[in-house]
Amino acid sequence: MSVRRSLTAVSVVITAVLIAGAPAGAHVSPSPSEVPAGGYSTVFFQVPHGCDGSPTTKVAIRIPEGVSAVKPEVVAGWTASTTTAALAQPITMHGKEITTRVSEVTWTGGPLADDQFQRFGISMKLPDDKVGTELAFPTVQTCVQGSTSWIEIPEEGKAEPDRPATVLALSKTESGAG
Repeated sequence: MSVRRSLTAVSVVITAVLIAGAPAGAHVSPSPSEVPAGGYSTVFFQVPHGCDGSPTTKVAIRIPEGVSAVKPEVVAGWTASTTTAALAQPITMHGKEITTRVSEVTWTGGPLADDQFQRFGISMKLPDDKVGTELAFPTVQTCVQGSTSWIEIPEEGKAEPDRPATVLALSKTESGAG
């Protein structure tokens, strides 16, 4: 067998393994997928494709309660905005009383072609009382034609939903506290 055929065969095998190992329904995924509880982290939410061939024009990510100091990344060709909600109990951060929180981050623009991906970053402070748990970030992806709602909360012991929400795992803080 020639070197060219060998390389072609190897790349076919690698591609098959990667496809077989991928989840059945590609969805918005976080990077990193696990962050320390109680700390500040920047998480990138990757949108892997459009909606059934149609380009993406809007990405809206709901922010779970307990997450604070939310700031969206500036993404070229997109406009970021935030929606706020009142806190049930005010909190103090850096000596200031905070009475509202960011409840959703939305990017509009693009468009993001179906055969391309984009990462949308959010800097945030994660709750310190949730070590060992997962936070769900339900996401709605709107396209030129149609939309996909990645909002179903995965339940432990059950099959992954068809349209799972993005899930971020919270670990112990880097210092070992938490």
